[in-house]
Amino acid sequence: MKFRYLIFSIIAIFLVKPVLSADWESFKAKFMKNNEYIVDPYNNYRVTSEAQGYGMLIAVLNNDKYTFDKMLNWSINNLQREDKLFNWHWNGGKVIDKNNALDGDLFIAYSLLMAYKTWKDEKYINLFNQILPAIKQLILPILWDNNENILLIPAKYGFIHENEGTITLIPSYYIPFIFNEFYNYTADEIWEKLYNYTLNRIYSIRDIPFSVDYSLFSKNICKVTNYVDIDTYRIILYAYLDENVDIIRSSGTFQKVIEFYKKEGYIPIKFFLDGTPQTKENSPYCVYRWFYFIYNDKKLLEIYEKNKEIDKNNYFCEALDLIEKGLKRGK
Repeated sequence: MKFRYLIFSIIAIFLVKPVLSADWESFKAKFMKNNEYIVDPYNNYRVTSEAQGYGMLIAVLNNDKYTFDKMLNWSINNLQREDKLFNWHWNGGKVIDKNNALDGDLFIAYSLLMAYKTWKDEKYINLFNQILPAIKQLILPILWDNNENILLIPAKYGFIHENEGTITLIPSYYIPFIFNEFYNYTADEIWEKLYNYTLNRIYSIRDIPFSVDYSLFSKNICKVTNYVDIDTYRIILYAYLDENVDIIRSSGTFQKVIEFYKKEGYIPIKFFLDGTPQTKENSPYCVYRWFYFIYNDKKLLEIYEKNKEIDKNNYFCEALDLIEKGLKRGK
């Protein structure tokens, strides 16, 4: 009887408190303060809405409700605005920039939806239903010649240029697997249209730049920046998580970058598309894994493994690696 009681007690412990992955526990020990917010050691220990969205999603993927709730409450109390979107930059006990960054808003909303599906707690879906309409206000559909362009305005302020008749778009803010999940839950066709526009138009731009301008006069996309960087490289991971990474290879989205890598042996953290001399600064290790997804070059994986052992304070790479593992594990 004592042995049986011991077995049941052990099972009960595991049911009450999930066994978290060692990688997630290590991540929290290095980058999380008070189980509430994630800091970026490479950027003056700042906190961003993006990092909070990443962390909350990883908490769900690791069945860590305690940490999720702590991060959620901190984000609401310190970052959330009256319009339900989130200030993107906090540091030193105060908000540094009151503008939002829509990718952060998207990841926070997505994590709430995933939390509701995982733990069936109504408060999560209620918060999701408050944030989603605010995000939708930054979606602008434009019908032209029987084609619908779905413009995702990156933030509330600074991206609509009325005098020029343009709107600046950031391709890495188009995240197809999130749009697909929103559509599956809400059945709102705007998310399906945004999903299709992401894959068929945004991710298919040859030699994609960091940002593009959309002209409200010509109803067309124009390149406006002459560089791509680690933020833009994220779309490889996002396409991979959506199982549509072939679109990037076939469209030549990062063709000039991979040509540079084959010649020089590394991927710059910032790559100039106009042929300007490239920075000698190497990309973070996770970028090499993403490029492996589309080009299947084992040397890229070798660089990933080598640099991962050296770079121990990169919250960005560790977070996105954990998201990749968690979402792929769930499929």
